[in-house]
Amino acid sequence: MIDFWQFNWSMNTPDVLIVESRKDINEIWGEGTSSQIIGWANHNQIYLLDYNKLETESSLKLSRNGYKAFIKHELCHLFFKKVSKGASAPKWLKEGLSIYLSGQTKLSQWKKPIKFQSFIQSNDENKKAAYEEGGFFIEFLVKKYGKRKILDLIKSLPKMKSKTSFEEEFKKLYGYELTYKNINKEYLS
Repeated sequence: MIDFWQFNWSMNTPDVLIVESRKDINEIWGEGTSSQIIGWANHNQIYLLDYNKLETESSLKLSRNGYKAFIKHELCHLFFKKVSKGASAPKWLKEGLSIYLSGQTKLSQWKKPIKFQSFIQSNDENKKAAYEEGGFFIEFLVKKYGKRKILDLIKSLPKMKSKTSFEEEFKKLYGYELTYKNINKEYLS
């Protein structure tokens, strides 16, 4: 993962904090949380429910490899934040990159899509498509075009003022508009 980011994080590195219970998670969040929340990245910290408490404190069942991938996923969010200088980004880009770089596309419960049809519209209220398709779209972009273009896209985020400017930058880098028709044409060729 560090090779991908081309960023040597040697100072002010993230802290990983292990949380012992759902009660502790709720206390940190300041509200009740879904039993599927077992960790998150916030500022320069990663919070994780203790692996040994997954069965009793969550509805998720992860293997040790799945838990390691989850830790990488959350760490990836912090790398993304550093490289993008904290700029906002489409949900599919942030989650897709974390899923791809953590190896969750190989371990995941999500099947590789036959064609892409919903990730572009993903947002905080509609996250599902970002997880189901985002990682596979990022995997496709990196394999077909290399990591340099995706890093250039992330590094350009701070200067973007709108969804339109993001779409223009995507088109400049990849040579086509960010539509399912265009994406699937490239994906299926």
